[in-house]
Amino acid sequence: MFGFLKRAAGMAGAYASGKAYEQWYKIAELTTVMYIEKLYDVDYGRSFWICIWSYLLCTAPKDQAILNFREEHEADIECQALDLMEEDEPFRQMIVSTLWVRLGVCRAYNDKSGYDRILDSEVFSRYSTTYPILPPEDYATLVESWSRVYSPLPPA
Repeated sequence: MFGFLKRAAGMAGAYASGKAYEQWYKIAELTTVMYIEKLYDVDYGRSFWICIWSYLLCTAPKDQAILNFREEHEADIECQALDLMEEDEPFRQMIVSTLWVRLGVCRAYNDKSGYDRILDSEVFSRYSTTYPILPPEDYATLVESWSRVYSPLPPA
């Protein structure tokens, strides 16, 4: 009986950690897209910054116009995204930590293609050893502090 209770408590803790990661992952998505929009929207336009964000977070856009733009400008998008990662250390840590969390989210939702995209990405393979996965409370602290400094939400 004690073994069962111990396993149940462990599962509850794992569930709570997973939900915490997922919550902060959504906030990280929002604040990183806001940050990239501020950097690139004026000079390059919406399609370009969406493609950079998608490249960095290994997402697959569903909008056909964005997909066409990405195919057309693939080299420029990749170059700009990798340059941003090299130049901006706090952003690099945020992106890589978020990719670690996204791996778990993909695994939890049986998203094999998303999982494989992350593992195959240039960003993850280049930086994942520099920034290991963070415990949920450390990831929450990173997202919160980064978003306050780099991508504050507008006042209500």
